[in-house]
Amino acid sequence: MGGSLSRFKNMFFNASWIMFERFFRMAANFFVVIMVARFLGPDQFGVINYLLAVVNILGPITALGMVGVLVRDLVKNPEQQNEMLGTSFVLKFVAALICSLALVVFSIFYETDPLLIWFTVVFSLSLLFKPFENVKLYYESIVKSKYVALSESMVIIVFATLKVVLVLMQAELLYFVLVYAGEVAMMSFAKIIFLRKNDMSLLSWRFKPSLVRPLLARSLPLIFSSMAAAIYMKVDQVMLRFIIDEAAVGVYAVAARMSEIWYFIPIAVVTSVFPALIKLREKDSVRYYRRLQAVFDILFLLAFSLALVVTFISEPFINIAFGDEYSASATILSIHIWAGIFAFMRQGLSKWLINENYLKFSLYSQGGGAIINIALNFVLIPLYAGIGAAIATISAFFISAYLVCFFTKKTRPIAFMMTKSFTAPFRVRSIIRNLKS
Repeated sequence: MGGSLSRFKNMFFNASWIMFERFFRMAANFFVVIMVARFLGPDQFGVINYLLAVVNILGPITALGMVGVLVRDLVKNPEQQNEMLGTSFVLKFVAALICSLALVVFSIFYETDPLLIWFTVVFSLSLLFKPFENVKLYYESIVKSKYVALSESMVIIVFATLKVVLVLMQAELLYFVLVYAGEVAMMSFAKIIFLRKNDMSLLSWRFKPSLVRPLLARSLPLIFSSMAAAIYMKVDQVMLRFIIDEAAVGVYAVAARMSEIWYFIPIAVVTSVFPALIKLREKDSVRYYRRLQAVFDILFLLAFSLALVVTFISEPFINIAFGDEYSASATILSIHIWAGIFAFMRQGLSKWLINENYLKFSLYSQGGGAIINIALNFVLIPLYAGIGAAIATISAFFISAYLVCFFTKKTRPIAFMMTKSFTAPFRVRSIIRNLKS
């Protein structure tokens, strides 16, 4: 019992650091986004968010689907951490280089505005820093996210300050592009500052050719599933830009950012409990699933509460914070926020799929969600613009994170768990007991 309580406290402490960093990021972004959006206006703010959306879609390719898999392998085989981190780093850098070049080539052939081509080149360079995310995965595996939180908080402070300075100086769009691209790059790179705190150095990482095939084999399904997830999270902004215009992207981006700004919560919760759940699954399956149910319950309670509050305050909030230019964002926000219920629970589902080594399902479900989102966007965006994109996003999350779980025997128990979580407001005491047990 004492060991269980100690592990619970350790997880809570780790979650607190992740929550601190994410909350700090949320608070900084909240005010900075308002300032930047009001200053740039929907057109130019739309350009920034279009470029960020493209980079976010390509990001999972550079990660090669190794995020959850590498954490799991580092937990199970800590003696091989230098070889696994080094090998995966090299593979990710090759993938990042290919993605960066592909993005530049695409912009040259398909963009008509020379300035936008140069903006795309700047953002493509930020992808080359993505492999340094391995440092973050290392800290997750040893349940010491404190160093990640500190490094990312430093980056947030620096770049939030730069954005405010640019607004006060009434700078041109080019400088905002440089700052936003620099932030993407440094968010990945800055974590190396604290490596020596744990007697770990990049120089100790080793590329081991024999690990290439097993690493890729375990993560291959997740490459496509994580890319599919990024597509149905960000493709709406890319499609709005090509179907409508940059201003439509700016209006939608305000609503999407105010909705997705809360997505740090499930990431923090699930990231912290994941290493402990891996160990618990091997020792006690009953407690493992009881604890998993509690995680889904908490995720639902948090998402539902947020959606309810935001729905009622969206119109006055948007009008006061962003002004008349973004008034259409209020309706989009009141719809988009409900996608959070399934987005929150998707985080728990994704980790469970990795634990159970059922990665093909992740590919099928995420891929199906991406296809549905793209198809619905083609139909709904020409008719309803940003509102149509928000409806498409909710539909994609509902199907890929919840409905498809009923279709296979292995995932059906998780579908029932998520369904049961809808009654979480009436089972608070049992949830607390499951967490402590």
